[in-house]
Amino acid sequence: MEKIIGGIKRDCYPITEAQMLHLYTMTFSPTSEIVNMGTGRYLQMELDQAALREALNRAVERCESMRLRLWKEPETGQIWQYIMPYENQYFEYYDFSEWSEEKVNKVMDGWTSQPFDTFGGPLSRIVIVSMPNGYNGYYMNMHHMAMDALSIVAFTRDVMDIYCHLMYDLPYPKPMTSYIEAVKQDIKYQEGNKKK
Repeated sequence: MEKIIGGIKRDCYPITEAQMLHLYTMTFSPTSEIVNMGTGRYLQMELDQAALREALNRAVERCESMRLRLWKEPETGQIWQYIMPYENQYFEYYDFSEWSEEKVNKVMDGWTSQPFDTFGGPLSRIVIVSMPNGYNGYYMNMHHMAMDALSIVAFTRDVMDIYCHLMYDLPYPKPMTSYIEAVKQDIKYQEGNKKK
């Protein structure tokens, strides 16, 4: 359904039953970061930061749920989801290579506990990091309304496959499954269950 959000027409879709459960959890939790998922992909090797940034950007462009936004309709209070057009991002770099693992974990726990602007802002954060003991890669924090654990695994694989293509000329990965098509199937299934 088309909606005007911030003066721009957007193709919007209702949230799924799984997303409603996360919304319910947020509503009755003292803090909204209960639905945050912090994770990372670190390899014990040197990584080319420019190639990693490029791989991350290409993966974000290919992964609709990384560009998902939620919007609460002012008149009805109904929550809609839509996909923002891709925009190139500069992912910040943090060098923790000389830090203790305990100190790094404390910083990342802090990042994971930062709440998202659920209705209007991005539902993901990514930074490139160098870790203790020669590990390098990226940390990401996702809002559970945008991705589940399996989606994070698929996104991570896409990033690494693109990175390997850029660095080692390995085959480019196949396109990712469309988030919106999956949402449409979910909604169709939900509507079919309501009719029964």
